[in-house]
Amino acid sequence: MDLSRPHRRHLLVAIFVAVTLLPACGQKKFLSDVLRSTVGATSGDVLVLSGGTVARTATPFPLHQIADFYSDGTFKSVLRSVSSTEFMMGMSFDFSNPDRLLYTVDTTDRVERLSLSSPTIYGNRIIDANLSGNTMRALASLSDGGTVVAESTTSIEKYDGSDPAVRVTTNFPITLTANIMKLRKISGDRFVAVTTGGTPDSPRVYTNSGVLSTTISLAATSCTTNCDPSDVLELSDGRFLVSTTNASGNAIELFSSSFAYVGQFFKDTTVLQGISALAQMGDGSIVACSTTFNTCEKIQIVGNTGVRVGSHAFIDAASVMRQPTDVLVVP
Repeated sequence: MDLSRPHRRHLLVAIFVAVTLLPACGQKKFLSDVLRSTVGATSGDVLVLSGGTVARTATPFPLHQIADFYSDGTFKSVLRSVSSTEFMMGMSFDFSNPDRLLYTVDTTDRVERLSLSSPTIYGNRIIDANLSGNTMRALASLSDGGTVVAESTTSIEKYDGSDPAVRVTTNFPITLTANIMKLRKISGDRFVAVTTGGTPDSPRVYTNSGVLSTTISLAATSCTTNCDPSDVLELSDGRFLVSTTNASGNAIELFSSSFAYVGQFFKDTTVLQGISALAQMGDGSIVACSTTFNTCEKIQIVGNTGVRVGSHAFIDAASVMRQPTDVLVVP
């Protein structure tokens, strides 16, 4: 191609005219849509796992796949979908490898891994006879390189950072009252186990080595001793959010960095019920997903409260996201 000075000038003029005409054609987003990647997950993308404990053919018909959305909530691609007889429920970024996503697969119970930049590259991270409970649920990649896995509704196993991973037997497995909903890595070399069972059903904070250090009391919230918590999120400023899902809950509660109750962060049951998972975006806002409405909402932090962003769901894509059980934002 001849790119002599006159030709370069003509090419630049053509590009300028095309770009300036885009708004007039109602195509403001056209150029950005063309330029942004459509392969692999990149920083700011929102990953939603649609899964649970029933097959695709049973109500509520979960998809058992991981969908990738751009930071504006538009669909990008499906990163991984398991076979028709397999189940997915939880996922975590690999602390030791920022390009790797870990997720649970049940039937041949295992933890798989895939490359975020090349999602067709995937395989087993942990496969072990001790991961045989009903049903593989949550997991968290810890700051010591280990991985904790809720291999059933009541039991948490730990594996070290070796490859292949070796089962840890000191202080593990941890047995809790059903149902284990989430395991989340938090600061201070700790993780949180969230369960719907127990009286009270307080989220439990453990050291990486499996020693219970404290519980997050929900007694000051409206649901008190029966909140059915579903997730916990450590915010970038060190505070914590806990989602509750029982009839008097269906809210997101705010706690200080030392787990003191601050107040109710967000509650609007017309847009957010069955709150299944929480994540924080790069702009500081919160993504909260709902298994009741099969949507994810975006919530802006304003002081100690949350305000819904927009007048419709941030992610509403039933064909690729149904029964969202986990959500992550690519760092």
